[in-house]
Formats: sequence, structure tokens, C-alpha cells
Amino acid sequence: MPGSPGFERFIENEAFRAGLVDERQRQAALTESTEMLGRLAGHALWAEIGAAGDAQREIPFTISDGQGQLQSGKIDLLWRGPAGWRIVDFKTDTLRDQADLEAAVNRHRSQVERYVRCAAGLLGEKPQGMLCFLDAGGEVGVVEV
Repeated sequence: MPGSPGFERFIENEAFRAGLVDERQRQAALTESTEMLGRLAGHALWAEIGAAGDAQREIPFTISDGQGQLQSGKIDLLWRGPAGWRIVDFKTDTLRDQADLEAAVNRHRSQVERYVRCAAGLLGEKPQGMLCFLDAGGEVGVVEV
């Protein structure tokens, strides 16, 4: 998170990995990341995650779909909150209005549903899935899926 030791270096390394070789591009990525993560740090969702003692990040998985095809991915964050297990998938889409939000939820819903199915098989209970948009009209937008 912004302000933590190594944050700027981490973002710079990620920018390089994403192919941003120009200094101005990397600086813009740092500025945007700092803004979005700063919003998240002030949101109630982040406080809930911080209070969970067993939060797991970047969990790789592979599951078989209904046709026997393997699908792989990485769950951004899984934790046990007061209401049970929860999964959140963070998104950086720039959403200007409600129509943008609804379109983004429709675009990303199946991904979170796949994460929920996979985690339910491992946990023995169905977690609540969520999308967390870090730039929903300049705020954090959380939508349960």
C-alpha cells in the first residue's frame, strides 16, 4: 500500500514488467496506483480484510469446467470475515457512471463465479464473491456477485 516500505520500487518493477519503459509512463503508473490504492486503504472493505487473520492473496487454481476443459487462474484475495468466507477480485477499469459499472460487472462476473466455485470445492462452503473497482467515478465500488 502507498507509504509502505518498498511501495514505489514495487510499482516501478511492475510497470517495467508491463512494458512501460518510458520514465513518464512509469511515473503515471505510480501516480495512478497510489491514488487507487489510497482509496482502497480508506474503504471499509480494506478494514475488514485487515481484521481477518487468515487472508490469502494470489491463490493459483486449476479446475475443470462442465465440458472437461481445464481452466486456471489466480484468486486475488480470499479471507474469512464475520459473515464467512469472502473472495474479492480487484479491477482497475475506469468507470464514469452507473452504465459503465453495470457493463464492467457483466464483463467480469463469470470470472468471480469461477473463483467461487473453485473455492467452494476446497472450503466445503460457498464464499461470497465480490468485484472491487478501484476507479468507480473516482471512488471504490464494491459489487457482490
